[in-house]
Amino acid sequence: MSVRAEKVGVNKVRYELTGEYWKFPLVYGILDVKGKRVVDVGGSYGDTAYYFLKHGASSVTVFEPDKENTRVIKENFREELKNGRLVLYERGWKGEYLPAEVLKVDCEGCEVKISRELLLSYPQWVVGYHSTKIASEGERVKVKKAIEEAGGHYHYFDGIELVYTNVNRANRVKGR
Repeated sequence: MSVRAEKVGVNKVRYELTGEYWKFPLVYGILDVKGKRVVDVGGSYGDTAYYFLKHGASSVTVFEPDKENTRVIKENFREELKNGRLVLYERGWKGEYLPAEVLKVDCEGCEVKISRELLLSYPQWVVGYHSTKIASEGERVKVKKAIEEAGGHYHYFDGIELVYTNVNRANRVKGR
């Protein structure tokens, strides 16, 4: 996903989503989102929501606490917000379960709210985390244990972020 920024005033920048971020097919292409509800924890400026909707998700529920990011989401997803294909929670994720078939967590530290039980309640999930954003070694061990006990396995590493999923690569949908 790329974003085009255009200065439209002294203190205002207009952002426009212009395409797919190169690593999303590598990280999220393993998920079958077509016709499914997705919970997107750590929605940033809507890049992953855009990816999921583009690949056929019936709806995406986004958790994003950053005010500038939520402003960009509201600006770029007016129609989807109006018709319910996108639901925006303008706050951090508290670890709560929301009904959906797919869970994506990449929230710069809130991964500590993940539990084995939560992950097991979603047929498909992917968790990306920067271990340096998780404050203590004990919390890192807890997150890794929850992921492993829920059937998660290593999926991707870009040099900064580790990504785990419960989706088997052998069952990956072709063309994604």
